[in-house]
Amino acid sequence: MSSLLARLRVHDSQHGRRTDRWTNADILPVLAENRNFNTKSYFGFWVSAGIAATYWTMGSTAIAAGLSVGEAIPALLIGAIISAIVTCGCSEFGLKYHLGFPMLSRAVFGMYGSYFVVILKCFSNFVYCGIQTYWGGIAMRVMLAAIFPSFYRMKNTIPESANVTTQDLIGTIIYFVVFVALIMVRPYKLQPFFLVSFVGVILTILGMFIWAMAKNHGAGDLVTPTLKLGTGTTVFVFFQSICTMATTFTGVGIRHSDWTRYAKTPRAARLGFWIACPLTVSIAAIFGVFVTSATKSMYGKIIWQPMSILVYIQQQDYSSTTRAGTFFAGLGWFMSQIAVNVSSNAVATGMDLSSILPEWISQRRGSVILALVGIAMCPWNLVNSPGTFITVIGSLGIFIAPLIGIMLADYWVVRRQAYNVPHLYIGNRSSIYWYHWGLHWRAFVTWLSLIWVSMPGLVASAGGHDLNESWRRIFRLAFLIGLVGGFCIYTGICYVSPIPGAHDFVPYDFSNEELKNVEEVMGQEMDMAASENEKGKITESHTTDLDLDLDAAHKR
Repeated sequence: MSSLLARLRVHDSQHGRRTDRWTNADILPVLAENRNFNTKSYFGFWVSAGIAATYWTMGSTAIAAGLSVGEAIPALLIGAIISAIVTCGCSEFGLKYHLGFPMLSRAVFGMYGSYFVVILKCFSNFVYCGIQTYWGGIAMRVMLAAIFPSFYRMKNTIPESANVTTQDLIGTIIYFVVFVALIMVRPYKLQPFFLVSFVGVILTILGMFIWAMAKNHGAGDLVTPTLKLGTGTTVFVFFQSICTMATTFTGVGIRHSDWTRYAKTPRAARLGFWIACPLTVSIAAIFGVFVTSATKSMYGKIIWQPMSILVYIQQQDYSSTTRAGTFFAGLGWFMSQIAVNVSSNAVATGMDLSSILPEWISQRRGSVILALVGIAMCPWNLVNSPGTFITVIGSLGIFIAPLIGIMLADYWVVRRQAYNVPHLYIGNRSSIYWYHWGLHWRAFVTWLSLIWVSMPGLVASAGGHDLNESWRRIFRLAFLIGLVGGFCIYTGICYVSPIPGAHDFVPYDFSNEELKNVEEVMGQEMDMAASENEKGKITESHTTDLDLDLDAAHKR
C-alpha cells in the first residue's frame, strides 16, 4: 500500500522541485527556462480564446434584449474594453511574481480561504468545459459528415429524450479524446498549437463572412430587434449588454496570471491583452451578427451558433462544394473549441485543483479530472434542454465580480504590489497569509456584503417568480456593482483595519532553490560514491582472502 501511495504522490522528475502539503512544481514560480511565451504566442492565445462560439453568439443576447445592431455593437466593444482592463489588472501578478491565480487567492483570502475561491471557479469551469466539449463534438460531426456520406446519412438510434443524436455523440467522443491528449502537454509547450489555431480560426471566420456576404449579396436586414424599447429602457439594456459581455469574458481575465507567468517579457503579454483581447472578442461578436443576418435572408431562419449553421447548410445542400467548405469551416471551429477549452478551462482548473492537494494532484491530473467531469455531466442536456440550472450557471458572474474587485484592490491599492512569496507556501501561523485559522475575514466580509444584493434577482430568474423591477435591474447590472463595490468596500475595510505585513516584499529566491537542488544531487552522488567505495572495500577484502587461500594451497 505504501509503495502505491508513493507512486501516486506528485513528483517533479524534470527539475526536482519540492512537493509537500502546500507546494508542488506546478504552483511554484515558473523557472526562467520555461518563460517562453512571446508576442506571437499571446496573440495566438487571445485569437484562439476570443474568436470562439461563445462570443460569436454574443450579439444575439443584445439583440434579443431589444437593441438594434447599431446599439449592440458599441455595447459589445465597451464590454470588451472593460474585459481588457480587468485582464490587465489581474495579469500583473503573474508578470511580476511568475505565479498564477491560486497563489493570489491564497494571499487575498487566506491559505484555507483560497479553497473557496478556486472551488467556485472550478465549478463554473466544469460546466463550461462540458459545453465547449459538446460544441467541439458538433464541429467534428460536421467534418465527418463532409468526408463520409454514410456518416451524413447515419440514422439516429438514441431516444429523443436523451437530447443528443448518434452523430453528435460520436463527434463529442472524438473531440474528448483529442482534448485529453492535448492537455497532457505542459502549458509552456503549447505555443505551436496556439499559433496553428490562430491561423485556422482567422481563416475560418473570414471564410464564413466572405461566403455569407457573397452568397446573400450583402448582410441582409442585420437581424432586427424583436422588442421595441423606450429611451430609458434602451439605455438600461445598453449597460446590461456591456455587463453581459464583460461578465462572460472576465472569467478568463481574472485568472490570466496563469498564463502571463510564462511570459518571456512583460511587453509580450501586455500587447496581447491590450490589443488582441478586446479586438478578437469584438470581431467575433460583429462577424456573428453579419453572418447570422445573411443566413437568415438566405434560409429564412435565425441560427446564431456557428456549428449549427454548418450543420444546417449541409442539410440544405450536400454538394461536393458544400462538403469541402463545411469541412474546413468545421476544422477551424474544432481547433477553436480545443483552444478555448485548454486556455480557459483545462490549465486553469488543473492549477486550481493542484493548489488544494499539491501532494496528490498535479496540473495535468487536475486537467484530466476537469475533462472527465465535464463529459460526465452530459453537457448536451445543458445545451439542448436549458432550464433553471443553466440560468444559475449563467449568473455566476454575480459571485465572480466581487472577487475581481477585491483582488484588484488588494494588488494595486492595499499591498501596492508587494507580496511575501515564501509565505504563500507556509500553512501555519508563521505565515502572514494565515490570518485567522487560514481565513481572511476582510475579504469574506466584502464578498458577502455584495452577494446578498443580487440574490433576490437570481432566485426570481431561476424560479420564474415575480419580483420588483428594481431588484431585477440590480441583478442584471450585478457585474458592475460587484466589481466597483468589491474594490471600494475592501479598500475601505483595509484602511480602517490595516492588514499586518501588507507591504512585506519578499520575492522568491530561485538561487536558494537551485542551491538546494545542487546540494541534493551532490548528496545523492556522495551517497552513491560511498556505496561504491564500500562495495570496493568488500570486493578488495574478498580478493585478499582469496589470494591468501591460493598461496596456502600452493604451499601445500
